Amino acid sequence: MSRTAKVSSYERVKHEFYREPAFSVRALLAVERPFTNVVMDPCCGLGNIPDTLQREGIRAFGSDLINRGESPNRRMLGDFRRLIPFWRPETIITNPPYSCWEEIVALGMEAGAERVCLILPIRFLEGIVRSGWYQRYPIARLWAASQRIDMPPGGVIMKGKGGNKQYAWFVWEKGHIGPHYQGGWLPIMDKAA
Repeated sequence: MSRTAKVSSYERVKHEFYREPAFSVRALLAVERPFTNVVMDPCCGLGNIPDTLQREGIRAFGSDLINRGESPNRRMLGDFRRLIPFWRPETIITNPPYSCWEEIVALGMEAGAERVCLILPIRFLEGIVRSGWYQRYPIARLWAASQRIDMPPGGVIMKGKGGNKQYAWFVWEKGHIGPHYQGGWLPIMDKAA
């Protein structure tokens, strides 16, 4: 896919920077067991995930390849390929670039993470080649979105436009042996909160 190809109704943007809404992060917290360790978001963009986690009382920090503005919970700039092995986070929660999400999971699990949670289009379950990858890194849980999650480029809401992908939180957990996974539907959340 070329870098200018469309992703949903949005143009594809450089470095695949699309911002998840805070309610989607809170929905994950409602279904997963508590996050008691420090959480790292290695692709934090503007810091939405670590900021939301901090507001919910969870210790979190983020990093990103690009400086996209100030977030009190972003600690560093850098490539996740170096930062995950260096920091060895116990938990990763992120909205990754789709071109490298498998790499984030693999690096996180190999660095000893207890859980890796990624919000991805649900269609990422499909694929013959991908099925082999899932045998090596089996999903522990899949939480499908009950309500539309829109991820505009850079978080800028564009009147008359909206995403058309169906998203889910994919959760990998240390010690989980596939091929089966658990999960269900994310709860309906107040989008304004």
